[in-house]
Amino acid sequence: MPSELTNAAIKKTAVLAREFLNICSDNGNLLLSLEKSGIHVLEKNVGGKADAYSAWSTKDVPVIVLGIKKSAVRRNFDLAHELGHLLLHAHVDFLMLENNERAQVEREADYFASCFLLPAQTVKKEFEGIKKISNPDSYIPLKLKYHVSIQALEMRAYKLGFLTPKQHSYFYRQISLNDYKLEEPLDREIALKRPGKIRSIFHMILNNHITDLQSIEEHFQVERSLLEEMFSIESEFFVPYEKQSNFTDFNNVLRPNFNA
Repeated sequence: MPSELTNAAIKKTAVLAREFLNICSDNGNLLLSLEKSGIHVLEKNVGGKADAYSAWSTKDVPVIVLGIKKSAVRRNFDLAHELGHLLLHAHVDFLMLENNERAQVEREADYFASCFLLPAQTVKKEFEGIKKISNPDSYIPLKLKYHVSIQALEMRAYKLGFLTPKQHSYFYRQISLNDYKLEEPLDREIALKRPGKIRSIFHMILNNHITDLQSIEEHFQVERSLLEEMFSIESEFFVPYEKQSNFTDFNNVLRPNFNA
């Protein structure tokens, strides 16, 4: 069983990670900062109950796979949650965990994400200024300011002692009554950001004629549809490169490590 981490240790890790990644106050550069740090971020139609997942590859490359059809703020929490797993649980074999152990590591990743996205020293002053602390709509301005969901904001306020258990329960009754579990205010207004590193690699290689699309398909023995599925790239992306002349000497190309 993995050793249970203290809240103090998780908070310290979150603070250090946020500083290292130079996350801006509204969390707007989170996805880009993670990609620039070396994490491969992909999008997939994640099945089952998982919202996203992460892992270290056999060559120690960190990978985060995001689900699609998520709002921007929920995506931010997913990113922070999975970063928590990568940093806190790098040596945990998730396939071997019992249900209670899995619940433990998920709680730890949730707490990491909360501390990472909403540093206590920043949000305490915000929560002090909320008059109706158990009203979900009171958190709408903070959602716009920090790009974090109303429910994640309230949970952070609750954990920091700004709500009683009774107020916390009332808040979630209001969430259900307003159908905010399905869609919150501003979910459609806050723009969803998509991973761009893999697209940038393909663009650099193809646009600079380092190689051509057909040579990539032939060398790796994959069809374009598989490339699109593997890296969550829309088919239109490759259209401008369809008529490139074939690149004959692939051995001179700096090959991207797709097996990392």
